[in-house]
Formats: sequence, C-alpha cells, structure tokens
Amino acid sequence: MLWRPDASAETGAALYWLFYNRLFFDLGLDEHDRLRLVQYERIVQSPRRSMTAIAEFLGVRFAPSMPEGIFASSVRHVPASSISYEVRAECLALWKRLTAHIPHG
Repeated sequence: MLWRPDASAETGAALYWLFYNRLFFDLGLDEHDRLRLVQYERIVQSPRRSMTAIAEFLGVRFAPSMPEGIFASSVRHVPASSISYEVRAECLALWKRLTAHIPHG
C-alpha cells in the first residue's frame, strides 16, 4: 500500500501524480493514434519546436504567438526529498513507461 496516514504533503502530491497519470494506460489512451502524449519539460525547454510539432499533429497552422509565455524556468530542477521511497519508485517506473510513448522529434 502506497498511502499512509503520516505521509508527507510531497508524498501525497506524488501519489496524485501517479494515479492521475496511470489513467493514460488504464483507459487505454496509449492505444489511440488520435492522441499524442507530450512532455511538459520538453515544451518549456523547446517551446517553438514543441508547439510546431503539436500544431502539425493537430493539423493547424503554427503561429509564432503559440509559444509566447512559455519559459524553461517553470520546470522544477530539484526533486522533493520527502517523497517516500516506495512512491518515488512507482513514480519513476511510470515516468519511464510514459516517456516511452512520447514521440521523439
């Protein structure tokens, strides 16, 4: 069991992320070619390139204003240290599974 009554707020947030993102597989969304999984970190690190690829996938024309207001500084670079080991391990396993479904390019 991953949840405990004495869990830290960070562990609670990690559990929320875990169960929310597991829905991608639980609902079979990984099997639909009409959906594209995008990685937030890639968007903020390469906003123009990412938004161009998203626009292409959606079949809309890219507009230079699309990536406006996206900044790499919004990515947290220091992981929360008070996430329980078990929850951190589950999150990492799911992260690896999710990133395997992200198109590279």
